[in-house]
Amino acid sequence: MSMSAIPHLSRDGWLKDPASMVNKLFEYFLVSEYSQSNTFRGHIASLKYILEQNNTGADIKSEVIRALVTMYSKYFKDVLINVDVIGDDSSMLSLTIAVDVTLDGARYALDKNLGLSGGTVANMNALVADLYNY
Repeated sequence: MSMSAIPHLSRDGWLKDPASMVNKLFEYFLVSEYSQSNTFRGHIASLKYILEQNNTGADIKSEVIRALVTMYSKYFKDVLINVDVIGDDSSMLSLTIAVDVTLDGARYALDKNLGLSGGTVANMNALVADLYNY
């Protein structure tokens, strides 16, 4: 069973627009700290934590896929995550992350390119293909 909205700390309170939900969940993945909550410890998807815990591109790829599938599956059906990693050293990597989800028969997709330096996002290029609905 998928949830129909995600909490958002703004005047709106809850995001219900699927396109906004896809984008906001990805933003949460980029900025979340693994240990930011005692209540949800171990259930927070955090790119920073994945980079700290894994040393090879293959390990990072599999952990990013696992974390994003788990996170997006709470809100969407037919979650497909594709990750391409360029580089073997976690201090200098380039990640291309593609999210493709379905909600109420509509598909939503998000493609992001991330340049990582020293375990932090150095460059995020959203121009490759931004969020779209088809």
